[in-house]
Amino acid sequence: ITLTAQAAYKSKHSTLDFSAEYMFSRNHTELNPWGENQLDYTFTEDGIYRMLVEAQNEVSTVNATAIVTVQSIIGDEFSFLLLTNAAPPGLIDFRLEFAGLTSVPSGVTITFTVNGETQSVDLDMYEDPDNSNQLLQLLSSTINEPGSYTIEMTMSNLVSEKTMSIDFNVQNPVANLIVSHKDYIPTGKELTISHTVESGDEVIFIVTLNDTAATELPSTSADISVHTFTEYGEFMITTTASNNINTLTQQTLICVQYPIIEDNFEILAKDINPGDLAVFMIYYNDTFDHIPTAVLMNISIGDYYTEYNVPLDLMSSSARNQFKHKISTTLDIPVLNVDVNIEMWNFVSNWSYSGEIDVSAGSLLSAVPDLVSTLDTITFDLSFAAGENLTYRISLGDGKVIITTNKTFTYTYPDSGNYTITVSAYNDEVNQTDTKFISVWNAVEASKISTSLDNELPGTGENFTVSVSYEAPLPQNVFVNITMN
Repeated sequence: ITLTAQAAYKSKHSTLDFSAEYMFSRNHTELNPWGENQLDYTFTEDGIYRMLVEAQNEVSTVNATAIVTVQSIIGDEFSFLLLTNAAPPGLIDFRLEFAGLTSVPSGVTITFTVNGETQSVDLDMYEDPDNSNQLLQLLSSTINEPGSYTIEMTMSNLVSEKTMSIDFNVQNPVANLIVSHKDYIPTGKELTISHTVESGDEVIFIVTLNDTAATELPSTSADISVHTFTEYGEFMITTTASNNINTLTQQTLICVQYPIIEDNFEILAKDINPGDLAVFMIYYNDTFDHIPTAVLMNISIGDYYTEYNVPLDLMSSSARNQFKHKISTTLDIPVLNVDVNIEMWNFVSNWSYSGEIDVSAGSLLSAVPDLVSTLDTITFDLSFAAGENLTYRISLGDGKVIITTNKTFTYTYPDSGNYTITVSAYNDEVNQTDTKFISVWNAVEASKISTSLDNELPGTGENFTVSVSYEAPLPQNVFVNITMN
């Protein structure tokens, strides 16, 4: 600043300048030696200063004062930021930052205009609690309607002016996020996830799935997202809906199952004899990684076997990439064309099988043992023969022949030996003949056994003999066991 002074004598008729020396002072501090009437001076700090100038010559001294206001120029150390974005109606917060802790310009007035309204506040900055190397000041303005806005802020003092602006959008908040999709889906099929909100401007949806890849689907403003699961299991789907105002999150569960593939299943059921254990094998031909999951079955075998909600339990078989489930039951009577029905399902697929097996009559002599004794009574059960009003002819192999319509009879062989039994069951339409070889041994009879001792009172260390006798004829393959107690 250039300070200039001029001393003069004034009368009614004229003004006379005097030749004089001048001294300038600032707040009682001399700034120059006595001399010229002009001083160039640079202030280094903001403030209000009292400047004194004195003028003297040989006969007199006069003085005068002036008040000088010194302010810093508003520079680029300031930055203007949007802090929060509230939903209308609400306060929008802004942040004014100053990079540094000193040399903040003084006398600054802040004027900002938004939504057609102008507000003025004084600059009043304080140290940033999160950054000790800068100062900050918070400002706010009320926005009543959603839309796009520009806030223009002007900082000014007596010596400078700086204008900054921010463009921002005010949006209605996101409200009532609704997410829907199927509860169950097979692997390999595209899942559609529907996500909507009741209200909200410029909403962005993000869907994250905690499958093996922790997949995050691309952000979208549309109402649907799609994903295809390659692995089975239960997965959590996290859906977020957000805009500049708020974020809503909702979690839903999806169950992914391997589907039942009809071409991979094979049912094996064999014809059996009455009284045998019927085994039905369900084969699945694929890799272990693709076995259908959570499968239940309803199983019916004619009117003889029914079971509901049986879990499919596939075990590894000897064949490569083949797995099996076994169903076992006993069918006691002969019957042709037994219906076998198997239904299987999980939540994503289903499949059914229908077939037939025969429970054949088998051998009419299958219940006759291969070896009996002369004391055993053999029961012949001919009820397994297929047909009605049958006549039975039984040749027992020992010369005896029986013809009867009874389905059961008994017989005891009187003598040991090997015999061939032939049974025929016949009527006008059926003629079934079966043959069986049987061995009959003489039974051991207790009444024919006798024992004796050659010494009934032996001493310690003395031998004695036990003699066992059997009345002829001697049965085949007899073993003698003597127990001494």
